[in-house]
Amino acid sequence: DGDSAAAASLVAVGASRARGGVVGGGLCAFGVLAVFCHAGGLELILEKVEVDVWATIATSCPECRQPAIRALAELESERSEHSLHEEILHVLGEAVVGGASLHADLVIAFIAEIGEAFEHRDAQVRRASVKALGEVGSAGSVGSALRKVVVAKLSRALGDGDLNVRWEASEALVKLGCDDGVDTRTRKLIVERLAQALDRGDGEVREASATSLGKIGSCGAVCGSLRRVVAEKLFAALDNSKPEVRWASVKALGEIGAAHTIDRRLRQAVVESLARALRDSDVDVRWDATLALGEVGLLEATDSSLRHIVVEHVTEAMGDKDPGVRMVSVEILGQLTIAGKLDACLLKIAAEKLTQAFDDCHADVRDASVEASFKICSDSNVDGLMLECLVESLTRALSNCDSGVRWASANALGQIVPSRAIDGRLRAAIVANMSQALSNSDSCAREALVTALGRVGSAGIVDERREEVIVETLSQTLKDAEVGVRNRTVEALGRIGVVDGLAGSLRSFIVERLTQALRDEQPCVRRTAAAALGEIGLSGEMDRWLREIVVE
Repeated sequence: DGDSAAAASLVAVGASRARGGVVGGGLCAFGVLAVFCHAGGLELILEKVEVDVWATIATSCPECRQPAIRALAELESERSEHSLHEEILHVLGEAVVGGASLHADLVIAFIAEIGEAFEHRDAQVRRASVKALGEVGSAGSVGSALRKVVVAKLSRALGDGDLNVRWEASEALVKLGCDDGVDTRTRKLIVERLAQALDRGDGEVREASATSLGKIGSCGAVCGSLRRVVAEKLFAALDNSKPEVRWASVKALGEIGAAHTIDRRLRQAVVESLARALRDSDVDVRWDATLALGEVGLLEATDSSLRHIVVEHVTEAMGDKDPGVRMVSVEILGQLTIAGKLDACLLKIAAEKLTQAFDDCHADVRDASVEASFKICSDSNVDGLMLECLVESLTRALSNCDSGVRWASANALGQIVPSRAIDGRLRAAIVANMSQALSNSDSCAREALVTALGRVGSAGIVDERREEVIVETLSQTLKDAEVGVRNRTVEALGRIGVVDGLAGSLRSFIVERLTQALRDEQPCVRRTAAAALGEIGLSGEMDRWLREIVVE
């Protein structure tokens, strides 16, 4: 133990000198390490010297790097605990990656050493070795011949019994495949190995391979012909018997289809394959195919004719038997509309489909359609005809059989109508429908309706006759059995009561109704009424006699 402490001190000195560029110190330190390895004192010295000290020496100067790698490789071969393996493998990888001046035989020896770690009984060690080998494969000091060896070993790791090892191998191959410094032949070899795993591996291996192919196919470093090969492999995988393979292939094709660098012909082929996946027996495949079509449709590089095809397929998905697929297609249609990607013809189709979804048999789809319509109508750039069409649909939805749709529609209209230029005829119809809906709605919907009427009435956008209708309707709901509805009604009347230019008789009527609300059985309603009267009393528009009534 005393000898190991002395050796550790010597190593630390060597590390310090190596940092300062003193080559002899670093070489001496590795000499000590080598002696202890042979003498069986490995564990003792490792207790005294952290692996990162060896990393410092290994990366400090070119002269120290080669003996560092040899010594660390000897450490690794002692087969100690897995956490130490991981550290050493990482240091080895960094040392080789940083070693532009390394001899090829040393790199070959390192790759061989890593290859042995691939067989280790501990999955964490195998994963660390895969990661280190991937780093080496990306190093500038590694030529194409050695890189092919790396690709072969990583490809073999795709069949490892541990899921994490397989994913690490696929990620390493993706990193290599997308590296600008990798030559075309090596990249083609990577695609071939991943395609083989996609054809012959088990379900999880095929899934990882499909995902990796998608990442490589969508990166800018891949040439057009190789990207076409990748896409065709994924097209074929859509017929695989395993749903997880089809699902991964759809996601991968979505990545390729949404890439800016692919040509129109390939993008159209991707769209056609995704459309085919909309009829898959597995719901997850259909769900992801719908999402992928949406990504392609939102892409700036997608031309109008191809976007028209995308919208047709997305609207087709609105008829899917699964509510989740229908819901996501509604959301995508809304996103495409807001993004300004649809021409007049497609806008008409989108409005019709969204309106139809208001009556979907599933509540989540109905809610999604109302939400999408609200977002579209709130967008300042929305087409005028689209706005009117959706507002009319939201108005009709006030009498929908679903209370959630009635509530959402009332809430949406209360925010849209005061802020958008809407035709007077339509505005009058909205007020009439809101007033009528109050009589056949649950309490939550009634609260939303009176709030919406308050917003419309206080926005100064309706004529005096319509204002009177709103106030009269609200005054009736002051008798509602639900305290929440009465409280919202008082708030709405108070909001209208402070509007500039409001007719004196109408303001007087509001004050009278709010005065009655001061005698409500619920304290919260009385407090709200008192606050509303106070706001009206502070209004500069009020006659003196009316202010005296308020104060009283």
